[in-house]
Amino acid sequence: MSHGNGTLLRGKKKTLIAIFSIGTSIIAHASNQTNVVIGQNGSQITEYAHSAQALSFTPNLHSFIPLSANNTVVSHETSTNPWSRYLNKRIHITSKYRDLSFKGTLISVNGHSITIQYSGTSVTLPANDFYIMGNKAAPDATSSAIHIPNDGLVTYHTDELSWKPALTLVFDENDVSVIQQALISNTGSKPQSLKAPYLNYRPQGAPVMEMKSARVSAMADTSVAPTYQENQITYRLTEQYYLPAYTDTMITLKNETYPIDSKVNVGSVYAYPNQSGPRPITFNQTTTFTLKDESVSGTYKTLWRQNERYVAGQPVMIRSARSNQKVDVVTSKSYDLIGTLKLINTTSRKLPASQTWELEVKNYSDIRQRMEFTHQANGIIRSVSSSHLKINSNNTILFNRELAPNEKYIVRYQISVTE
Repeated sequence: MSHGNGTLLRGKKKTLIAIFSIGTSIIAHASNQTNVVIGQNGSQITEYAHSAQALSFTPNLHSFIPLSANNTVVSHETSTNPWSRYLNKRIHITSKYRDLSFKGTLISVNGHSITIQYSGTSVTLPANDFYIMGNKAAPDATSSAIHIPNDGLVTYHTDELSWKPALTLVFDENDVSVIQQALISNTGSKPQSLKAPYLNYRPQGAPVMEMKSARVSAMADTSVAPTYQENQITYRLTEQYYLPAYTDTMITLKNETYPIDSKVNVGSVYAYPNQSGPRPITFNQTTTFTLKDESVSGTYKTLWRQNERYVAGQPVMIRSARSNQKVDVVTSKSYDLIGTLKLINTTSRKLPASQTWELEVKNYSDIRQRMEFTHQANGIIRSVSSSHLKINSNNTILFNRELAPNEKYIVRYQISVTE
């Protein structure tokens, strides 16, 4: 690998920089197709660049890599910040994500934020979250240009194209549908036609923010499972997509339905004998199903299907989602099972001791409910009197039972606890 020699001309709009060139032994064959890997914070573009034509996307110059040995120096012309051209001018901007808009004077541009003065006050906003009305988008560097002295294959990163995963679990009485969608954003000033792009996936901690529906169109690909290779996760799309400028496009990648293996209401109490009175038990419904295909980890929105209506639930985290793997998700707090654990007596407040406890649980629903209760003792459990209870570890007892509709179940048991 060799370095091209270049010059950095400061104080001018025109910049010449040196770029690594790659030996001809690994140069890819030239192709008219633009290969796109869309990431969640921009995209990696590989295309055959012509010296007399503009690139398909506006590149980040520092990411620009010629894959042909004869392209060692490129030049770039752009303004420092595309919002700067609107300084001290009246503009009308609207949010990409909410029904929020402002009409006023742009009084400051600072990195990724802008300040608008309106109605005697001012507000500072994230620039990337807003469009300018009339342009239907945030301004872009339309005067920006990459000048390449020779034709050849290049790769670069662009901020104009990105995607966000939209992951959803839809629960029915006996099934769960795993729906994976992609919200692809084209923030550039040109429409784009993408042939078989890749989506590079990284798990995230929160579901995708809902976009304003007026700017979302819907497409569908044939069922696409994620590919795991070299510790990278990609969706390899097979269709061709047309993305108008300044739009967000929702693509359904995969929609698979699996039978639910089990629904269990899981509760736990740390039973310290110095506490008097009944201890309330909070049960959480845990749903288990088995993935037949490769999926992705991350935070999933949940919907519950009830009589052809869909009720939104709480988001759930799936930490591992490989083929043929069992998945346990805590889907909601149970409002059907209500229980308490009460200390009846103990031979001593210190250990060793023999403790008598009473567990009471009622099923308030009109269907059968499975429960799994864990009693966490304050020492090592040596024995337990009831055959319904199982010592699960040194200091825990596990209790499983299926409750009939409206059944109240009470069990009293004795445990021997030591240090």
